[in-house]
Amino acid sequence: MRRLVLLPLVGLAGAFQLAGNKVYWTQVTDPTVEYVQQAWRCVKHPSHRLVRLVASSQTSPAKLADVGLGRVVASARLIR
Repeated sequence: MRRLVLLPLVGLAGAFQLAGNKVYWTQVTDPTVEYVQQAWRCVKHPSHRLVRLVASSQTSPAKLADVGLGRVVASARLIR
């Protein structure tokens, strides 16, 4: 069995282990970007492709903590 290593997006600000899933989080300070922060994780599709599940928010990290957004991604499931 091959082990797949995924490189997170550039600008990684944190990584968490939530509900048994590795979740990555980043924050953007550029005003031209539509989101302020995002969290993501990768899951394996039944066809053995990797799919990135992403949750993003325009709410500042002062109002929506990184772990709060990460919980959304950690609890998400791939629809088959």
